[in-house]
Amino acid sequence: MIKLSLLDFGVSNNIFESHITLERMINDAQLADKLGYHRYWLGEHYENPVAWHNPNLLLGILASITDNIQVGSAGILIKLHSLLKIAEDYRMLSFLFPERINLGIAAGKPDLETIRELLNENDYNYNIQNFNNRIIQLDEYIKTGTYNSKKNIIPPVVTQPTEIWLLGKGGIENFELSNKINANYCLSIFHIELDETKIQDLISLKTNFFNKNQNKKSFIICCSILLVENEAKNNQYRESCIGKHMVINIIGNIKIIKERLLELAYRFETDEIVIIDFCNDSDKRTELIQALAEEFNLKNS
Repeated sequence: MIKLSLLDFGVSNNIFESHITLERMINDAQLADKLGYHRYWLGEHYENPVAWHNPNLLLGILASITDNIQVGSAGILIKLHSLLKIAEDYRMLSFLFPERINLGIAAGKPDLETIRELLNENDYNYNIQNFNNRIIQLDEYIKTGTYNSKKNIIPPVVTQPTEIWLLGKGGIENFELSNKINANYCLSIFHIELDETKIQDLISLKTNFFNKNQNKKSFIICCSILLVENEAKNNQYRESCIGKHMVINIIGNIKIIKERLLELAYRFETDEIVIIDFCNDSDKRTELIQALAEEFNLKNS
């Protein structure tokens, strides 16, 4: 049986309901932990309305109020942040919550005005040009716990480094980088209009650059789902997505969702799928979390 995990972007109905979304997120994470979900990931996004931008502060809170579920970012936009600061934050989290913290790395970006508020434009342009090298450098910071030519220590000292995940849409460069640093990889398919040709291309890339290179790390996929009885509601709910560049991969009742998830797991040869639910109705989200846990018997898997 496959493991199921959850991804949460913190989308609110409007910016003045952020407190409701935060309460819902906390409740969902605690429920997911009790029901046997494997991970609860939070995104970093700057489009309104969302209840948070950078999730790092929330991860320690989620880890402290849950017992077993892994928590993490999916992912941190490293073009916008100091690598040393990221390493410090996640090594501290990993020290406090050993083997439960995940660091997801993403290549997205907000609008130019937001970028200028976070860092100066020259730094951002440099970060874009050196994106892959920065991932390699961050990986070294996390794993060795040292930085600069003097090999200064990044506190605290940890015995088990943070689990690093590269997030991407399946480009050749993504898989090559994953192999280079021997990193876990999460293939995001909710950014892609999937047809059979695209699925075959992604499977081929995964086989060539992940399996054949004997990458010993994990490969998982992340897809979007929507629990509805009427497929005609697809377009209605699509409008609630955060950004028009995202799609709903699976829509239907719980039996259809389970069937499609098992099919994706089989075709991509993975034992874990991360799910993002685009429904903003708290009760509907809870219903889906509970229904999937029951269908997949997560507590006993």
